[in-house]
Amino acid sequence: MTKNCVIPTIAFKNDVFLHSPEARSLRILSEYLEPDMRFDRNKINSTVLFLGSARVHADDASAPLHPYYRDAEELAFRLARWAIPLRPTGKNFVVCTGGGP
Repeated sequence: MTKNCVIPTIAFKNDVFLHSPEARSLRILSEYLEPDMRFDRNKINSTVLFLGSARVHADDASAPLHPYYRDAEELAFRLARWAIPLRPTGKNFVVCTGGGP
């Protein structure tokens, strides 16, 4: 009589495991490693990240945070303009936001 032998799924292909609480540290690590790989591929060495504007609407001048939004937008523009000449040596300086899905 032959017994059926169940071969376990390799952990990195096991979706049940990867979405489990036990694999949370792996998911967090992948959120660091995957963007780092893209940065390396695109020769991005440094970034400036602007966060915190999700609740401020650019066209709502009556919002209390509106002046800060405009100041941050102006700073981001100036930094990006400053960084453009750096391109021939690689994208050494990139401005990004935390916005979007």
